[in-house]
Amino acid sequence: MPIEMPYNAHLSPRQDLEEILELVSIGRYHIRGSYVGDRSDGWPVHHFMYTLAGGAVAELHDQTIYAKPHTWWYLPPMPGHIYRTDPEVGYWEGLWIECRGQQIEHLLEIAGIAEQRSIADVQDALPAIEALHQLVQREGDQAALEAASLLMRVIALVGRCHRDVSRDPFTIVVDKIQNWVDQHIDQTIDIEELAQIAGFSTFHFLRVFKQHMSITPGAYIVARRILRAKTLLHQGQLNVSEVGRAVGYDRVQNFSAAFKRETGMSPRRYLKSLMQA
Repeated sequence: MPIEMPYNAHLSPRQDLEEILELVSIGRYHIRGSYVGDRSDGWPVHHFMYTLAGGAVAELHDQTIYAKPHTWWYLPPMPGHIYRTDPEVGYWEGLWIECRGQQIEHLLEIAGIAEQRSIADVQDALPAIEALHQLVQREGDQAALEAASLLMRVIALVGRCHRDVSRDPFTIVVDKIQNWVDQHIDQTIDIEELAQIAGFSTFHFLRVFKQHMSITPGAYIVARRILRAKTLLHQGQLNVSEVGRAVGYDRVQNFSAAFKRETGMSPRRYLKSLMQA
């Protein structure tokens, strides 16, 4: 057979994770010779692939992308795609991750890689990817929540690798800004203060941040607040008002309005949906 799978694992559906991020399957593949994966009609889940050796080519509706060792692919559900072994190499070995969830595209946007279908030189993310695979192989469905958290970490690491190889001077302060925001998520965060941390004027910081992250600093801060709020609501230890204060909103009305703008539903409705699930 041209394709071998030393292992693959599928997790049972979890409605409580579907709103955020749910791992569907993981696996490892060895492909020898000519192989074509035809998903031209689309695919119901988000598909990440990490090339360990060899190479591949994928044909998307608007571009052709290539994979060499240590390349990360992101193939979204729609539109469809076709991928194949690179005929100049003749083999392809790698790891795949399939997932679904309403927050996947949002997480990719926060990581700065929402529009990137192929990212080279992401070997620094490989230990986390392998840890995710080992976790699911070892614990199966019992690892669903931890696996979702680890996948978020993988996406963040791939985003960091992408920034590191982009050679944009702003990359030297991005991690510092992101860490500072996360550490002060329960407080008022001034754009001027972020600019000072970055060592830029406010005007230059706003312009470069948007260029680099494809999102304004203000929108990024709100996105991080709401993402943390979803995690806290899912944990079920705080009520809505307490969650709002924990992510920087003194008034529950302001928290509810921001949450609804980001998710399309109020925190109470979101919490109710979790309880029903």
